[in-house]
Amino acid sequence: MTNHLPVRLRESTVDLPLSLERAGSLPKAPQLVAQLRAAILSGQVQPGTRLPSTRTLAQVLGISRGAVVTAYDDLLAAGCVWTKA
Repeated sequence: MTNHLPVRLRESTVDLPLSLERAGSLPKAPQLVAQLRAAILSGQVQPGTRLPSTRTLAQVLGISRGAVVTAYDDLLAAGCVWTKA
């Protein structure tokens, strides 16, 4: 199943072209990590762009919040994203 989602965040919109395989053998979190990392590294997601909240992204994608939290944690550990201090 393919989900192309413009997610509204306050005043800005982040367009994340994500497609998760629902019936595939790969869990959702690694799929999400791979696709977000590719979008970040390709410049599709610009530096400083706020990603959707874990709850919002989970709801839009129809997956568990835990999968999104895991994906965001993995991206943080890899240095692809950072939190605002």
